[in-house]
Amino acid sequence: MRIQVFFTKGGGSSQLTETTESDIVSNTDWTAYLLDRAVREKRELFSCLLLKQQLLFYHFMQGVRMDIEKDWMQEEYLYQEMCRRMEMDVSKIPAEERNNDLVIMVSTQLLEPKHAPTRILLELARILEVYLHKKIMLVSEILETDGEFCNKNGLTKKYGLNYRKELNGTFVYPYKECTFSGYQIVLRPDHMEEMKRLIRQIYGLKPYCVWCIGGMPVFAGAMKRFTTMMYTSCVEGYAGIPSDMVVNYFDRAPVVYPKEQKFLLEHGVKIANIRIGLSSYHKSGGIYKRSDFSIPDDAFCIGIAGNRLEQDCTDLFLDVLRQAVKMQTSRRIWLIFIGHINEKAQEKITAQTQAGGCIRFLGYRSEFADAIALIDVLAAAPALGNGGAGVTALNEGKPVVSLETGDIASCVGEEFQCHTLEEYPDRIRRYVEDQAYYDRQSQKAVQVFESLLVDDQTIASQLQDVLEQVKGA
Repeated sequence: MRIQVFFTKGGGSSQLTETTESDIVSNTDWTAYLLDRAVREKRELFSCLLLKQQLLFYHFMQGVRMDIEKDWMQEEYLYQEMCRRMEMDVSKIPAEERNNDLVIMVSTQLLEPKHAPTRILLELARILEVYLHKKIMLVSEILETDGEFCNKNGLTKKYGLNYRKELNGTFVYPYKECTFSGYQIVLRPDHMEEMKRLIRQIYGLKPYCVWCIGGMPVFAGAMKRFTTMMYTSCVEGYAGIPSDMVVNYFDRAPVVYPKEQKFLLEHGVKIANIRIGLSSYHKSGGIYKRSDFSIPDDAFCIGIAGNRLEQDCTDLFLDVLRQAVKMQTSRRIWLIFIGHINEKAQEKITAQTQAGGCIRFLGYRSEFADAIALIDVLAAAPALGNGGAGVTALNEGKPVVSLETGDIASCVGEEFQCHTLEEYPDRIRRYVEDQAYYDRQSQKAVQVFESLLVDDQTIASQLQDVLEQVKGA
């Protein structure tokens, strides 16, 4: 089918729509083609940004990573175009002339602390301020989804990030013992003058560095023109972001992605590895009981948790869950889904798993650890993200069944990994039938969680080492 292509300008909504696997695949291929063409032909900046945003969403929903070379090429074009549009005729400020006490922390989605990327940014900012006595300025850069643009370019499904509109412009953000000041900028063509004013203001402050946590750092990327830019991905592996430094907090990433690491080093990007703390993970308070959800106390409950369950629950994963539910074991197996799933997706999941009355959809639970405490085992879908669910399960002493790659795998370690999805049912059967094995794995879960704990002083020491490297970046 031929689709007439339009490249228009930005604006619009920030809603997440329903989708199917076939829609994602076709949208991925089509969007990749449009973006390649747009970059090749040096199309208008915001057209390229909107296409790149959608492509990243499609890849994320499929649980696959962008090709780092293509990612780098596209991001480099976006960086150059953003600098051109903002008329940034400046050069890098020498490190010795910068304000060593000022660090700009950038988010592409600044929400509440329960949102993992937001929590990571806030914890790092807190430790920089409290222990290293740095002044922190938060910048939240928002790229809205333009539904009209997506429709005109044949993208049948559109994705966008929710954001806190009340933070637009100057804001203050209280977090624990700190109160951070900041600015939220919505990236749109008609906001270009506001964007220029903000970048000039930041340039005048001569910050020691800018550190972006996750997402597609477009506005933050432009700051690379005058100060050292650091980038931290919030999913395992390396993104092709033309930054000066990558600060990686997934311990396994250098092992699992050696080619990506080599690519970045060859392009002059320094790499630092740190381990951040887990201070915001709390034990359950026992506020939920299985009887609250009509779940038998003697059921063996497999938990499936996450923020994107409608996409993560692929046909293949649901078939694995079906096999688990149908196993003849000494305890009846139930499926407990924790996270939002719309009614249509619930019907599909119920039908494909053939779980009948042995399935519950708990939706979002503000007390996430208490919901996890209801299950016996957490089954990780093959997807990017959701590392927080794995860590919470470990803290509750709940064994995890995971593949060898992905954010959950990076957190839980080899003790809880399978080579393939096909191994899940047998692993689950062993948890059901071998109580001694279950108890050992439960103890190991807690031990792994405790091994992930890092105190504030240790994190501060790691961050000091990172800041020392900024001088040569």
